[in-house]
Amino acid sequence: MKKLFIMVIFMACGYGLYAQTVMFRSEATVGFFNNENEKGLSYSYGGKIILMANNFQRYGILIDHLILNKDKSYLSLGIYLEQVVFRYFNMGIGTVGYIGLSDNRNPFGLYTHLGFEYPFANRFHVLAAYRSDMIFSQPFTTNNAFMLGIGIHF
Repeated sequence: MKKLFIMVIFMACGYGLYAQTVMFRSEATVGFFNNENEKGLSYSYGGKIILMANNFQRYGILIDHLILNKDKSYLSLGIYLEQVVFRYFNMGIGTVGYIGLSDNRNPFGLYTHLGFEYPFANRFHVLAAYRSDMIFSQPFTTNNAFMLGIGIHF
């Protein structure tokens, strides 16, 4: 875990050389997961380190704890791209590695979100979005959730 944290810090410092602005966004989700064997309520919490290429295009690192049920949870870590269109519509996509916390499986997956982002007070952004995770494990798992996040940029 310590090596993973050091790797994330190293990547964030390397990415920071090319960015104009850095944003930190904390997020929480509540949703519904489904696979062949079971379905139920899911939730997650975590954050993103976001670097802005310009005012509308961003890239960054996602760190999240995804809990599907009491027996299955993942630490998700990945990279993603994000774009804001029409000033308020936010969309993002990324590749994510899901590190199994309850078992030794470490599948990969795809993360997407579509939502509304409202900037206020010059440094703060509020995001409300639909989030979708596709986890390529055995069995194939999908997670659809409502995401709320608040970010601050420097």
